[in-house]
Amino acid sequence: MLVALAATSSVRASFSGNDLQYTYFFPDNSSIYEQQTVLVGTGIERTVVGGFPINMDISDNNILIDFSPENASTSWTASPFNGFQLFDINNTISAITSVTVNGATTMAGFTSSDISFDANNIYVNWAGLAIAPTTIVSLDVGFADAAPVPEPSTIFAGGLLALPFGLQGIRWLRNRKQIA
Repeated sequence: MLVALAATSSVRASFSGNDLQYTYFFPDNSSIYEQQTVLVGTGIERTVVGGFPINMDISDNNILIDFSPENASTSWTASPFNGFQLFDINNTISAITSVTVNGATTMAGFTSSDISFDANNIYVNWAGLAIAPTTIVSLDVGFADAAPVPEPSTIFAGGLLALPFGLQGIRWLRNRKQIA
């Protein structure tokens, strides 16, 4: 009996179930203010952002930052960079192809120019922008198609390599042609 196996990659077009490295940078993007690895699942992943009591909830393809735990209106200090980075530390998420500001966002002055990204990183810089307890920032994230890609894997049986079509299938085709 011949057997062929195909393993599939674990790359997914979703944040859920994956580890992300959260890093807050201030006053520039080389000065780490706080850093933590977060496992994306149900519920809030961060309850403090940039030293403020702020909820960050990451879902399959959305990052929701809710400023309601912050009880005062204030502004992020103006500096070259005052914001965060999310990074796919295990390279298990399909390539990030877009990050857009969701219509639920209420942070005055926050636009797509405050976001940068590449295949594995998202940066949000809200330096100089104002916040209030009712402020929301919601970002929709698009991913490259992450359909599982078969990786080569075979098992030898009886000294013969299990071919993708199988030796029995080749014999059947040959015999079918002879009958026709």
